[in-house]
Amino acid sequence: MARGMTSEENLAWLQASGRRYLLGTPKSELRKWAQALTDERDWTTMREGLTAKTCLWPTGTETFLLVRSVERREKERAMHTRFGQRIESGVTRLARRLSQARRPLERGPIERQIGRLLAQNPCAADT
Repeated sequence: MARGMTSEENLAWLQASGRRYLLGTPKSELRKWAQALTDERDWTTMREGLTAKTCLWPTGTETFLLVRSVERREKERAMHTRFGQRIESGVTRLARRLSQARRPLERGPIERQIGRLLAQNPCAADT
């Protein structure tokens, strides 16, 4: 199932009906698997640039398939770089505008502009 279809209700139905299933989990779930992802043991190479390993959920009721991809890592890095450049460009334009202002500008509107810039580029806003 796609990530958007993953819900407690759908999962309970799959389990109750005894079905075998494969769900895509939201990226936020990756935090729970940080230890397993960084542990270099037990990874199987599926093809060049793609590795996978299975892990049991702490309750032992579910098996998770963790997959790492070199291409995906590169794509994430490129997206992060692009969003960072957008933020930097926006801040540079704002700084230029502030330096050319004839009178001091209000702090609130400037903070809101920075907030909008960060909201438009959430992948890089954390750094």
